Amino acid sequence: MTSGQYSPMTPTGRMATTAPYGHIEEPFDLCDLVFAAGASFVARGTAYHARPLSRLIAKAISTDGFAFVEAVSQCPTYFGRRNRMRNALVMLDWQKEHAVTKQAASRLSPDEMEGKFIIGEIGTRTRPEYTKRYDAIIEAASKETDKSV
Repeated sequence: MTSGQYSPMTPTGRMATTAPYGHIEEPFDLCDLVFAAGASFVARGTAYHARPLSRLIAKAISTDGFAFVEAVSQCPTYFGRRNRMRNALVMLDWQKEHAVTKQAASRLSPDEMEGKFIIGEIGTRTRPEYTKRYDAIIEAASKETDKSV
């Protein structure tokens, strides 16, 4: 986003240029949405957790099928100013304090997870990559053409 507009992922109550009194909607989880839509690999990382994020991106690139990595980053210019986070470092500290791994989240109660989000691999499944499916169709069509000639 640019100019500080809120998005569907903006936490409830947070300020934005288009929500000067606070965002009133519940945020939705893009990773849940993309995995439900059939992605092969879905993950989330943060700018604070840069090394694990780079490993998630590498794994996404090497995964067959559609892969999605959400990278949570800081926006000190608009979001930070409007939400009393003085600078990028404060925002990175917020990421550190609110991000939890899937394994750690499994040990927390719903109350303890309130305001936190999961990082790491969210979901994986084996699916053929699009171009492999497309190549198989071309090969099958070629065989049909050869038979008719």
